[in-house]
Amino acid sequence: MKKADQARHGRTRPLTQGEIVDAAFTVVARAGLEGLTLRSLAAELGISNPSLYWHFANKQQIVDAMAHRLVEASAVTIGPDDDWRSALERFAGAFRDALASCRDGARIVATADLRTDTMAARLEPAVRLLHVAGLSSLDALLAILAIGDYTLGATFESEEDPSRSPETSPDPERDASRFPELSAALEQMAAKRITEDDTFASGVRLILDGISVRISR
Repeated sequence: MKKADQARHGRTRPLTQGEIVDAAFTVVARAGLEGLTLRSLAAELGISNPSLYWHFANKQQIVDAMAHRLVEASAVTIGPDDDWRSALERFAGAFRDALASCRDGARIVATADLRTDTMAARLEPAVRLLHVAGLSSLDALLAILAIGDYTLGATFESEEDPSRSPETSPDPERDASRFPELSAALEQMAAKRITEDDTFASGVRLILDGISVRISR
């Protein structure tokens, strides 16, 4: 941060990357990810645009830092003796909670570059746990990525259409003669009062069931 900006805004210490990321989340909360620009971020911080370049080369690097913070917030401890199924359920739930903790959380992570040693350190225990359970290292990684992608996609869809939920699904009686199986399923959803959380959990369990079958082979 330029000394002129520090003096103008009464700062006694340089601006940190963490403070910039904090401000970026504030801008996104107000204007969405599309509203995050270097100009809007500088205005939020009360500094000139060039001051940001002391910390980040461009907007993408700021988005990457935001995504890393969300990923860190979703971290779960996986030990070598953990049950692989419960560990992956915890991972999916924590990841979803982190993405939903801010506006456009899924979009932020989806557009970020997360190829770092930090991400590798997060993946290693989960890959090892599934490998010990019986999967090859490749299948273990693909299984974890499948759960992560499902969680990301489900959260992204909720962000894009907040009104969408099982409760607002089409009337199960409509076109029942043309779509009998769908209508029957929708009737069951309505009767059981299945929520969006229930739908997400069911999707995770289906993926875990598939992993279990692969392990049993």
